[in-house]
Amino acid sequence: MRLMARNTIGFVNRTYSNYYVEHRDFNLAIASMGDQINWETQNYSYRIVKPMNPVSNLQSELDLRFDMKIIIAQPKKSYLNRYLGIVYVRSIAWTSSSKDINPELLICESQKSLAQFQSYPKLAMPVITNDDIQCPPHYRRL
Repeated sequence: MRLMARNTIGFVNRTYSNYYVEHRDFNLAIASMGDQINWETQNYSYRIVKPMNPVSNLQSELDLRFDMKIIIAQPKKSYLNRYLGIVYVRSIAWTSSSKDINPELLICESQKSLAQFQSYPKLAMPVITNDDIQCPPHYRRL
């Protein structure tokens, strides 16, 4: 069950990354997956979100900017862990002539099962620390 969730998250991460390399955009990557993903299984429900960066975090045009998609494997059974797949692009020097684009992938697993958290956040967001994206609190990187 957990292996299937990790494999699904990994597949979606790689699909988004490959799509971004080819098209420089995440928006239509989901269509390229077609019927290869079962978004609802007996044990997990999968969904994709796109977080927004607050404008106040942008200090200059040379600041790091993260464009990302987060794939969530939400467990349907209390003894299972939650998984997040994070695909992001770090773009530096936002000029029309220069763009350094490298899609990066991250898979995070909750450190405890859903039942072990009394007030488990509905959507745990990745954390930006020292200009790097890390797993949210209570998650570990796989």
